[in-house]
This record gives sequence, structure tokens and C-alpha cells, in this order.
Amino acid sequence: MPNYGSPEAIEELAARLRSQIEIMRTTGAKVHSDVLKTNWLGAAGTSYKDRAEQDWLWAQSLAGQVDGIASLLDLHANQLRTTLAMISRAEQAIRNWFNQAQHVITSAIQQAQDAASDAIHHLTNLRPPWEGWRWQPHNLPESGSRDWLDVADFMKNQGKI
Repeated sequence: MPNYGSPEAIEELAARLRSQIEIMRTTGAKVHSDVLKTNWLGAAGTSYKDRAEQDWLWAQSLAGQVDGIASLLDLHANQLRTTLAMISRAEQAIRNWFNQAQHVITSAIQQAQDAASDAIHHLTNLRPPWEGWRWQPHNLPESGSRDWLDVADFMKNQGKI
């Protein structure tokens, strides 16, 4: 089965990023506040406060960028969850259709074998409804494959699902 990743793991990563950024913001705010409280005078004191202010602004910008990344991760997790659900629904509908069609044919052949020989002859020439199709029970995509979406489109065009 193809592995597209886990939406939950992606959301967990986003949450960890937000948690680390919150720690950075809290710690940075305290350091920034402490720097502003210093009573240093002269060029060295001014330089120290200016540098601390630049570092504070840089850290705030970085925190905003990481928040943006976390939001993108959440968006990706939601899109992935939606895609996985679409694949699953398509696969289930198609598998159900093929299983029902196979059951109908198998039942018809079994009944014919129990009936008269002319009925048996007639039914042994019966062709499956998917004859000539690209997709057949023996060549369906592996479970969870994105190809199920292509099969779903084909089956919808055939009026089967």
C-alpha cells in the first residue's frame, strides 16, 4: 500500500513547532524586558540595548515564519486527510461493484450448471460486463493507491458507480 504520510503525525509536528515557538517567545520576552530594565549608560549601554532590540525583532519575525510553517503543515494534513478519504471511498465503491458483478456471474454459471444442457451452453458464452475494459478484477490498483481515483472516473463514465 502506498504511504502518503500520516495527517496526525503532520499535525503533531505542527503542534511541536508551535510549542517550541511559544517557549522561544516567552523566554525572549523575559530577556527583552530584562534588557530594557538595565541602567547601563553610554555608548556600550546603548549598543547593548540596540543589539538586543534587533535580536528581539529578528526572533519575533522567525517565530511568525515558524507559525506560518505550522499552519501550512496543518493545511497539508487536512488536504492529505481529504485525499486519503477520496481514495478509500473510490476503492471501496469499485471493489464492491466488481465483487457484486463477480458474484452475479458466478451464481448465474452455477445455476446454469444445475439446469439443462442448453442453458449451460448458453451461459458459458456469457461475457463479463468489464470485457475489453482497461480495469478488470485481476488488474485493479493496489489498496490505497492514488490510481483508484482514475478507476473511479472510468467507472463513473461507464455508469457503474
